Amino acid sequence: MDNPRTRLLRFAAAIGGLLFALELGARAAGPLLHASTNRGLTKLALLERLGPVELVFAGSSRTQDGISPRLLASELAARGWPGLRAFNLAFTASTLSSLEALAIRLEGRPGLRLVVIELSVPQLGDGPVAWAEKPEGAPLGAERGLEAWLGREARAHVTLVRDRAALIPENLARLAALLALPGRLDGSEVRVAEELGAAAGRWRAQDGSGEGGEPPELSAQP
Repeated sequence: MDNPRTRLLRFAAAIGGLLFALELGARAAGPLLHASTNRGLTKLALLERLGPVELVFAGSSRTQDGISPRLLASELAARGWPGLRAFNLAFTASTLSSLEALAIRLEGRPGLRLVVIELSVPQLGDGPVAWAEKPEGAPLGAERGLEAWLGREARAHVTLVRDRAALIPENLARLAALLALPGRLDGSEVRVAEELGAAAGRWRAQDGSGEGGEPPELSAQP
């Protein structure tokens, strides 16, 4: 029989091997894993994978929940303006700093003709960029001590630590949507079920009665 020390070493080796494999997988996922840690970054990654887009909507949850690029394109096509490609880049609790960061990333994007930005009073507060781990301008060396140093080094060199937020179930669903075929999501998907359904080609926005608040519909047709 193995003695306790041998069993402990085997257990530690198994845990180490598992963590090493997970780290390799996280590094292989690369930017997509990092993008899944925040809704704003997820939408930016989806937009990048979509290719040329003429119209982008940005703002808060009002725009996120209230505008469907698919329905807009369909309506314009019915009025004689076919072929429009639009994307909903709005997300909940976006700050003015976040919108400025989005604008910088959209600058010079090929094919982009118009960006519609929705602003509301809560956004005008001095909030940080939504996906920044620390508020901009905070000194990196403000935290002292061995524990703080180890934390900074781990975030700088270990992908699993830096992008640990990707392990939240909701964010894992976003990663699955990012790994799906490009072009299936237009940014109007709000709930996890909608994101996964659209990624699988089984969800489409419904116009309904126009009164709002109606649940999305799953369709068997891609």
